[in-house]
Amino acid sequence: MSKTRSFYVRSITFFVLSIPGAFISYLIYPVLARLLSLSQFGDYVTIIGISNQALGILLAFSVLSIALVKQYGEKEANVKARVIQKVLLWLFMALSVVLLILSPLLQQLLNIQYGASFIALAAIMLLSVPMNIWTGFLQGNKEQIRVGLFAVGSALVKFVLIIMFAQLYGTLGGLFGFALGTLLGLALLYWLPGKEVPSLRSVFTKLHKSEKLFLPDNKWYMLQAVFVVGSLVFLQNYDLIRVKALFDPASAGIYSGISVFSNALYFVVFLLIWILLPEFSVHNPTNNRRVLRTAYIVIAGLILCVLFGGIAFANKLLPLLLGQSFAGQSTTLIVASLYQISLVSVALYAFYLLVLRKKRSTLLSGSVLASCLITAFIQTSSPLRLISLLLIAVISGVLLYASGMIVLRLASTRDTAST
Repeated sequence: MSKTRSFYVRSITFFVLSIPGAFISYLIYPVLARLLSLSQFGDYVTIIGISNQALGILLAFSVLSIALVKQYGEKEANVKARVIQKVLLWLFMALSVVLLILSPLLQQLLNIQYGASFIALAAIMLLSVPMNIWTGFLQGNKEQIRVGLFAVGSALVKFVLIIMFAQLYGTLGGLFGFALGTLLGLALLYWLPGKEVPSLRSVFTKLHKSEKLFLPDNKWYMLQAVFVVGSLVFLQNYDLIRVKALFDPASAGIYSGISVFSNALYFVVFLLIWILLPEFSVHNPTNNRRVLRTAYIVIAGLILCVLFGGIAFANKLLPLLLGQSFAGQSTTLIVASLYQISLVSVALYAFYLLVLRKKRSTLLSGSVLASCLITAFIQTSSPLRLISLLLIAVISGVLLYASGMIVLRLASTRDTAST
């Protein structure tokens, strides 16, 4: 089979498997919206949103795992990914302890009903460490089909456990069902046939001398990856966290339901990144430009679909899927969806720069992050106004980055000419 045909087979199969996984994952939310009260539903979505912030750090190491395979090959990359996995688990164990100590304060700040929700959050974060390392390593080895099977199988297990436990025990049941589903999904990924994933056995052993050398040699690149990926993933749920902190539980619960659909769209578009990252090459800029151009054409088409679909169908679908409390929220859904797509558009280019070890990725993500954080100083009267400000902030951050690059290139050209 030719390389081109193999790429399309892997990509299409991965996409076809991931879409049902995404559908099942997000089907959880409309079901929970009917099982739980608005405040309980808001608590569930907020805790999962916080876990996604932590996963932003881990997503950086998924990207790093892909880069390791491209740089070192399967066997050596497995060893190096195992070192990163070990250190990350140690770090997240410490963070879990801090989280539990601070849980009373966080409970009050975010208006969370049950403090035990943070125990489930800690478990989810710990289990997500090997999950992200393994999926990144396998994608770097172009085992997208295995990752796709994991995505749909894990989503199905989570759906059953979350709904079953939420019906019995409310918000806490849903959260602990999520944690148990993550554990079973991890077991599925381990046992599916294919490349050997980085072992967990070394977690309880000290770092060897060679392992200690690897970390300092790559620390700046790892910090860059954490900042770039972490800041963009943080912004994915930044709107939800802001709404939860600023508005009453009912308004926050309604926006939580809307964010489910905008985040689902984010996930679907984000699949493009996982498909394309293993295909970028340091030595083939022409191919890289072609791949990027195609990706942005697809994203532009999705933006048009969001605008048309939101205007034509949102007012009918939202009450049907989530209940009458969500009627009249089509504008908020459209703007929230455009915000999420804009973040994926930024992430695609930033991750591309990151895999190629370009420092410009830090400038891009930093510009967008700073622009969004500035909106915290602007008073907002409604969730719609808040998400509109964030969308404008993302666009402003990209323009700021582009302007900075133009200035730097002009300065470089002048220096070269004068020399």
